Amino acid sequence: MTKSKIYMLTTPETWPEWSRLTQAALLSTEAWRHVKAKVVAPTAKDSLNPMAEEAREIRIHKENQDRALSIILEHLDPANACLVTKMTVNDAWTTLEKTHNQQTGNRQYSWG
Repeated sequence: MTKSKIYMLTTPETWPEWSRLTQAALLSTEAWRHVKAKVVAPTAKDSLNPMAEEAREIRIHKENQDRALSIILEHLDPANACLVTKMTVNDAWTTLEKTHNQQTGNRQYSWG
């Protein structure tokens, strides 16, 4: 994926653009649904000997989670990265949104 410009989430003022650009990046990699909902990881009936289809589904889920978290972490300043590094991708987005998406009179119509 080619980046057209570098964008970082550093303050509440950067949230609207950051969330828009990050959501676009996540949509382009088909990882957005892992961000906006707690997607339950698939499991194998026999965890020691998963069937091929079960193993494939588990692998795809992990790849999507990792991809989404990577896209988010890539565009955070160090303080925000430390805030969400050990979280699931859904929890990371929710935490960042609660921290930075502050609706004021001037920003109430901002997208994000």
